[in-house]
Amino acid sequence: MEQATPQPAGTADRILIIEDLETDYELVRRLLRQHGMGADCRRAASPEAVRHALGEGGWQIVLADHSLPGLDFDATLAEVRARLPEVPVILVTGTVGEELAVDLLRRGVADFVLKDRMARLVPAIERCLQDLRQRRDAARATRALAQSEAFNRTIVGSLDDGLFVAQDRRFVFVNPALAAMLGWDRAAFEGRGFDEVVAPESHAIWEQRYRQRMAPPSPEPERQYEVALLHRCGQRVWMELRAARFEHHGRPAVLGLLRDTTERRRIVAELERHRHHLEALVEERTRKAEDASRAKTAFLANMSHEIRTPLNAITGMVHLLQREATPAQQRSLSVIVRAVDHLLSLVNDVLDLSKIESGKLTLERVDFALDELLERARGLVADLAASKQLRLVLDNRDTGIRLRGDPTRLAQLLLNLLGNAVKFTERGEVRLGCSVDLRDPAAPRLRLEVSDTGIGIEPERLAQLFDPFEQADSSTTRRYGGSGLGLAICRHLVEQMEGRIGVHSVPGQGSRFDVEVRLEPAADALPGPAPGDDLEALVRQRHAGQRVLVAEDNEINQLVAEDLLVCAGLVVDLATDGRQAVERAATAPYAAILMDVQMPVLDGLQATREIRAQPGGVRVPIIAMTANAFGEDRDACMAAGMNDHLAKPVAAERLYAQLLRWLPIGEAALRDA
Repeated sequence: MEQATPQPAGTADRILIIEDLETDYELVRRLLRQHGMGADCRRAASPEAVRHALGEGGWQIVLADHSLPGLDFDATLAEVRARLPEVPVILVTGTVGEELAVDLLRRGVADFVLKDRMARLVPAIERCLQDLRQRRDAARATRALAQSEAFNRTIVGSLDDGLFVAQDRRFVFVNPALAAMLGWDRAAFEGRGFDEVVAPESHAIWEQRYRQRMAPPSPEPERQYEVALLHRCGQRVWMELRAARFEHHGRPAVLGLLRDTTERRRIVAELERHRHHLEALVEERTRKAEDASRAKTAFLANMSHEIRTPLNAITGMVHLLQREATPAQQRSLSVIVRAVDHLLSLVNDVLDLSKIESGKLTLERVDFALDELLERARGLVADLAASKQLRLVLDNRDTGIRLRGDPTRLAQLLLNLLGNAVKFTERGEVRLGCSVDLRDPAAPRLRLEVSDTGIGIEPERLAQLFDPFEQADSSTTRRYGGSGLGLAICRHLVEQMEGRIGVHSVPGQGSRFDVEVRLEPAADALPGPAPGDDLEALVRQRHAGQRVLVAEDNEINQLVAEDLLVCAGLVVDLATDGRQAVERAATAPYAAILMDVQMPVLDGLQATREIRAQPGGVRVPIIAMTANAFGEDRDACMAAGMNDHLAKPVAAERLYAQLLRWLPIGEAALRDA
């Protein structure tokens, strides 16, 4: 039989009254209305009326008399219970025996009220409605609990990770996944103690975590631990453990989650083996690369030394020959000078790129006069520009400024740019522009501009122009020569000076290179020799007659050095090895010592150390004059106690500039002053 939809158990608005007497019905209806109930009351006095009313449904309370003509109360009660199983039925009757009342209550009557005690009716209705609400709430809670338990069982059963509940150091519950991980049936697993399941090496950490979790909660953050459990076959299964305290059947328990880490440990171990193997390979490759780098460095240093030694002799001899040469001879000697300079620039480019690639190129920090730097760079390309009938213009907008930086590398930068400009220009001019941005006095920025009216560069070649071994195209190399390293070195030098370099070019019209580098203000304002000064004459004027010791094992270089020094008015003693240099320095006072590094018997570094250890030896200036031209070679000379470093081949102007810097003022200079 179809059941009607139950109504909310609030106030009793729809009430079905099964009563044969109209007067009794009205009495009950008025009583209900007085208490705010029975807004929708219906009287049913026959079986047909009862069935019709029950068919409508929606009733909240049924009030029924026991003795009605034509109605079987037992059958009516059964039909009400079948149609409206939750709706309370209250018996309202004139008389009822005790046994009948008990029987009716047992069969489903919620309460009974005698007609001569109608004051009990409303409280009885309210009590029945309250009971109905409580039953419905309890039913809902029961359904929710059943659903929750079913949901939890589904989750626990579907977990890939192991889940357990532990009490009294036993596993009182495990999910199917944990049982399967360890090769057990759930029923056989549950109830087993820790000692039977936890591997001996993990007993301590397992017990520690169990005690911590069973203790009252603490603010200690939850951590993961790795433990080993025993498979049914005896093998160890490594798992990651997380645990928390909770109540299980009213008692403290530990809820734990176990994740199998066996595969992860295998992968980690495999990766570790690969890592060690890779580290060994890297170490071996690194060692080989370092060996190759050292071999390359040694080779380059040796080749540099072997090339610079004869170049030094050629340069010195050319300088001496130019004193008395005829115009025709001067032109020939100029060709030799340019060839030597070109060869030296190639050697320097290769060495510099090698140092750049190995990260060993370091910059000096010395004071220098900007005017002198620019004039020196201009002078290095002046002869070549004149031979091509090019105008060489120097536009220095900030004359008289002294800065601190690496003038040698700045000169190299300018020489590369100016040399290229002259080389690639057949007519017109080459211009060197210079300015200094002093808006930040602590970090002046030097701006250089080298422009020409030469062949220009195709736009598609500009992006690779500063890469090693790059020129405009292969025909450029064949026609103009060069290593293709100069601009790459320029870029690295500019970057080391915290600057930038750029190029703008139009094919057939020329190119302009813009450079900006960061320098420091000079620490002193003492001017050096002015651009264009005759340095040889200055040495003669200030230091004529002073005695200089030259320690050099190469006979040609001895001759060159002696002639250059004698021409400047100095007295020269020669030592062919480091031991002779030490002995001569101990017996005679020298105004300066020019020291080669690679010499027989005793090298120049050890000779310098021994001279410095002699009485008065700390005061004499010792200048390295060597073919060892690397930065580390200079550092080694400085560490040995030398004052300065001249790399061969030594131009006469550079030698005289160093002598002017280090020689003490002579008596002739004092007299003329």
